[in-house]
Formats: sequence, structure tokens, C-alpha cells
Amino acid sequence: MQLKFSQNSKWVNNAIYSFTTSFIAFLGIVVPAYKFNHVDSIILVVGLISVMIGVIHGLHSLRLSEKVYINLEDERMYIYRTTILPKKEVCYQDINFCLHTHVHDVELIIVRLLDGREVDIQCKWLEDYDLKYLIDFLKKNLQKEGQFRSNVASNNV
Repeated sequence: MQLKFSQNSKWVNNAIYSFTTSFIAFLGIVVPAYKFNHVDSIILVVGLISVMIGVIHGLHSLRLSEKVYINLEDERMYIYRTTILPKKEVCYQDINFCLHTHVHDVELIIVRLLDGREVDIQCKWLEDYDLKYLIDFLKKNLQKEGQFRSNVASNNV
């Protein structure tokens, strides 16, 4: 089962912010070039890099709701991290416990592995029905009693 990123305005707002930042960086190159007929090479390089990063990040943010955030399989799940980093693979047998909680007003599912590492799942990045499906799926697929814990009082649990 593939759980995609939620369809919310956060991604569009991130894209607008990135494009605005790129435009400002572009102005930082164009205005001195126009006004003084000269731009230092370091300013040109840094400005162009800033413009490129902003445009790439903006395009990535616009396409994020089309991407799969969590891919659930029979033996393991894969969690999207970034475009650059590979997906995080979590085998269900390696899970010590899962905790559905709030940390600094952010709703998370913290997956604690047997080796002590933790993997965070951002609940706000999932649609409500996908979050409910994920919680039910984890409760069903974790073998031992009490492996899935929750201190969130909501309709999703």
C-alpha cells in the first residue's frame, strides 16, 4: 500500500517562498549589473547557485503531493526522506515499539528500532484516512502486545 503526501497548501506555500527567494537572489545579480555595469564573479556565482537551489526546491515542493511518503509491504515499510537520500527501510521485526504522540505541537509516530535508532513519521504529511490506515496497519503487523502505543486523543486512533 502506498501512502502519498497530503494534498495541502503547505507545499504550495513552500514553493512560493522558494520562488520568491530565487527572484530576490536574481535581483541581487541583475540590479548591480544594470546599475554599475559590473558584477563581481563571487556575487554572480553565489547568486546563480541561490537561484538554482530555490527553483529546484520550488519545483520539488510543487510535486511533493504526487510522491509516495510511506510504502507499506508485507515484511517492511519504506519512508521517504528527501530526493537526495534513499528511502528509509524499516523491517517490522526490527521494531521495538511505535509511539503515536505530540512533540512540540507536532503529531508524530515515532518508530523505535531494536538497535535504539528512531524513525519519525510526520502525521500532518498524510491525509487523515491514510494516517488511520497506517495506525491500523501498524497495530495489526506488530507482533507483541503493546508494541503500538498512543497518547493522542483524536479521531484517527
